[in-house]
Amino acid sequence: MEPSKQNLHIKSTLTVSPEDYMVDRVIYKIELYTKLSHQMKFRYQLTSIVGIVCAAIVPALINLSVNRVAPTILSLVVTILVSLEKLFHFREHWQNYDAIAALLRSEQIQFQTNAGTYKGKQDHEAFELFVERVEKDISEERSDTIGMRTSEVEK
Repeated sequence: MEPSKQNLHIKSTLTVSPEDYMVDRVIYKIELYTKLSHQMKFRYQLTSIVGIVCAAIVPALINLSVNRVAPTILSLVVTILVSLEKLFHFREHWQNYDAIAALLRSEQIQFQTNAGTYKGKQDHEAFELFVERVEKDISEERSDTIGMRTSEVEK
């Protein structure tokens, strides 16, 4: 059976070398979180900019006595954009993904340079600790993401 492209980073063996773990898990996750962070930042900034511009235009159109349709439509666009941001939490996701990518990069550098928590540890001890910390961080990020996606929209 051919593995799916989504699961190429999953190994079928029980042991994973530090090099494989670094490439297949840590670097993979850093790149993924960085990509997701950029996507969410773009969505947040796009909805914010369009909403701000539309909100600024509405009073001008009303004062210019332009037909009622244009200000009404722009007001609806603002309402929809604000609602989408509250529903999808673009800003929070952007910040969350950016933070986890930075945390994983920091953990990677500390592990590779035997600094911080890894200082003075044997290679196998350092690797086990590295895996535990990385997996804990990824798990916490996942919980945060699920919490944001399932939270009730604030009133």
